[in-house]
Amino acid sequence: MNTLRTVFFTMLTLSFMQVIQARAAVHTKLECHTPRMKKSFVILNNKISFLEETDNGRMVASANAMRTNYKKNGFTKVLNYWGQRHEIHIGDVDKLSELNDYLTIRTNKGHEITYPLTCYQR
Repeated sequence: MNTLRTVFFTMLTLSFMQVIQARAAVHTKLECHTPRMKKSFVILNNKISFLEETDNGRMVASANAMRTNYKKNGFTKVLNYWGQRHEIHIGDVDKLSELNDYLTIRTNKGHEITYPLTCYQR
């Protein structure tokens, strides 16, 4: 019985450590953009700042209301921005890759487009 408790608490401690480690990894500053820089944004401490092209140059718009799902060293953030659902997926913060990192944008009519992301840690 005592061994069972020890195993249980060890597993529980290890799972909490993984969650804390994944959340700590997100606190780094990530700068990401799609091919040809059509969409670009910065992720810092549960805040996303989008860099939008306008006639007068670039404009910064921030989004704070989002859901974040952490998984090992990666995360997925879901938010509404300009009336569209944006899903930002980073597979591994330590190994950023255009194959595993992507931005999916879905309109209210259900049209969806997925862009690969190029990200850098700053």
